[in-house]
Amino acid sequence: MKAHPPRLRAPRDFTGHRTPTNVELEWAVGIVDALGAAFMDALIAEVGERQGRKASVTARHVLIGWLLTTYEPSPTAAHTRVVENLLALSEEQREAIGLPLLPSKRAYQRVWDKTDVIIKALDRGVTIGNGELAPTADLDWFCDALARLAIPAHLPTSRTRAVDGTDWETCGTFVSSHREYDGYVPTDTDGDIEEHLRNVQRLRERMRRSKTVAFGLDGRPVYTKDVDARAGHRSANNRHKSGPYIGYELHLSVQVRDFSYGGKPDQVVLGADVPGFVFMARLTPAGAHRLDAVVPGLLAERIPEAGQAWTPDTDGAPLKNVLWDRGYSILGYQRGKGALRQAGVDVVFDLSKRQRTLEAIYPDIDFIDGVPFSKHMPRELRDLPRFERDDTPEQRAAKTAAFDRRALWRFTPHGAARNGLRRRWMCPFCAGRLGLVAGTPRRKNVRIATGAPLVELPEGQACCDGMVTLPDDAVELEQAAGMLWGTTAHTKAYGQRALVENANNLLHDKYVRLDRGYTKLTGLAKRKFILAFLLAGVNRKIAQAWEAKEAARQDWERRMTTYEADRHGETKPAPSAAALRKRRSRAALRAHRDSVVPAPAGRPRGAARLPASRQ
Repeated sequence: MKAHPPRLRAPRDFTGHRTPTNVELEWAVGIVDALGAAFMDALIAEVGERQGRKASVTARHVLIGWLLTTYEPSPTAAHTRVVENLLALSEEQREAIGLPLLPSKRAYQRVWDKTDVIIKALDRGVTIGNGELAPTADLDWFCDALARLAIPAHLPTSRTRAVDGTDWETCGTFVSSHREYDGYVPTDTDGDIEEHLRNVQRLRERMRRSKTVAFGLDGRPVYTKDVDARAGHRSANNRHKSGPYIGYELHLSVQVRDFSYGGKPDQVVLGADVPGFVFMARLTPAGAHRLDAVVPGLLAERIPEAGQAWTPDTDGAPLKNVLWDRGYSILGYQRGKGALRQAGVDVVFDLSKRQRTLEAIYPDIDFIDGVPFSKHMPRELRDLPRFERDDTPEQRAAKTAAFDRRALWRFTPHGAARNGLRRRWMCPFCAGRLGLVAGTPRRKNVRIATGAPLVELPEGQACCDGMVTLPDDAVELEQAAGMLWGTTAHTKAYGQRALVENANNLLHDKYVRLDRGYTKLTGLAKRKFILAFLLAGVNRKIAQAWEAKEAARQDWERRMTTYEADRHGETKPAPSAAALRKRRSRAALRAHRDSVVPAPAGRPRGAARLPASRQ
């Protein structure tokens, strides 16, 4: 017996859709085939495609149809878009992919059914190959694979990623008007996370007693018919105000330039510019633990060698650096920075107000902003103001200069790290970063620094009591490569994290509108599935923009040379033959345009005016 009676609705119209170009079809087929024959065979076996009579719409056809939807001007994730693309294929295109002519009345149901079984198979996990060590392809793997396969192999890559999260509202109907945020991260990242978690626990207990809302298997309230959506909190932007929302949180890992740190406050060198491709994405219910979502994916990522395309069995180099904001850095060390450091991945992050400590853990050390400093440091350098959003460039430069001066007084790590932590530290005088004026008592191992600023200590005091060993929790806030928070080096390296906002802008404005109306599909598994194709289209757009910019680079460099020469009063370089031909063609076009008499735009001055009814 059916769950509900049949509905009377108008038949779906799939006519009038444009035929995909051969370039679009080749792109979609290339990505699906690049998933590998082993994956496709495992997927076909999991969905039971080769059992019984031959299917008219195979799993390969459905994946190609979903990829073709990314070429639409304003794409939305709907099965009707897939059916329209498959029905609009020409006879030659259908023969190329082995798709028979589909009956329009049955195509929608066949595509829906095949998509549904594919999502369920990937949600369970598809084992590729045989044996105990055979890899498993799930929806997270599928999402990353499509995003990376859309990246051309000839474009430059790096080993540094910027991580950030964005919101994705659910389209589910609300079943409870009373909703409150109960996520793991405080709405104010400067607040106390332990107190926030206690408040969340009390909130859930109060809602259970009131029995006004149902609870999911994870112990969190469910406010809509989308049983996987949860309550989250988002910051204000040009699309919405700050406040709670119901849906999912999308964490993106975007490629940015590598950097190298030379040891001094301003000795940081950014590597070559790279396109901001999305290399990893994790979709979770809103308010879920962020580190559990992104850290395993960052640890598993491998970068192929230059010029080689990514493949599902890529065994390349691991990541080198990760940049993320306070929404990730305030969470537990072992689940975040600690796990990455043990794997050799350094983290650059921002500090919250609660992380900016100022305390003396040893007689010789002042522990400030997660770094040990000498007790002889001037008092005006101890409590420096943090950077604010409304600071002027002059104010930011003055604050950065103060942090650079304070960096001379920090202790230097000594010896190798263990479990990602460096515990033995040497004072700045013993390390040669600062020098002592003549006549100051010295310890035996204090070397005389050449070129370092000289400091006169109070009478009868030594620089330190020797090498110090810090506890584990005292060095958990150390930045990547030993950079100091607030210095010029940290500002330049961490400033690249803002580039992840470009990917967020593509998802919310420039390429699609990832909002409540983007799809009518509910559930975490279905949204992960359609997200894979969306990110493939986003990376294709990023590649096109990068190649167009590189094609115009030579002309831009020539114009920059002319601009700099004119700015400094130098002789301008002679124009090239191509530039002269372009000038002559432009001059001929202007002369032809001036010689043509334009047609009158309106009624001649002397003509009689017609009645209003005949105009």
